[in-house]
Amino acid sequence: MRKKIASMLVTLAATVGAGVAMAAPAEAAPAPVCQSSARNFDLPNRGDVKITITLCIQRQGAYLRHTAKVQAYSWDSGRSAPAFNSFLFDMYGERVDRRMTQKTWNVRTASYPNSTDTFEYTTYGPTRGSWSTDGSVYADIANDGKGPVLWPLHGSPLVS
Repeated sequence: MRKKIASMLVTLAATVGAGVAMAAPAEAAPAPVCQSSARNFDLPNRGDVKITITLCIQRQGAYLRHTAKVQAYSWDSGRSAPAFNSFLFDMYGERVDRRMTQKTWNVRTASYPNSTDTFEYTTYGPTRGSWSTDGSVYADIANDGKGPVLWPLHGSPLVS
């Protein structure tokens, strides 16, 4: 009888141990959610430049990671002069459509064809609630005789 009980305990321990060993792996961080905006800029005395900016947000535990991918392409690369005097890109984290964080870059990528740059920052601190990544661009086209133009971007979907 003792052997039978001992055998049952060994079987039970092996079964429980196997169950623990086969437990599901820890969940990975959710994938980022993104939204793209594209615009053609008419450049004087040369072809247009098409620029696409993709804004993303990703929750990583208690933090939020904001990223943007800026792509410039379809520009007449036969000219060496820059396409823009400046291309200021603002990216900000919003909670319930209220700007909570912001970072600005003067993007040089926009002046050169077929190039891509990625920008990112992380929001630390209290990140409860629904958040998104949003942005805008102030583009000053070289030699067009006008000042900067505002390009409001489509914000990312919300994450909670």
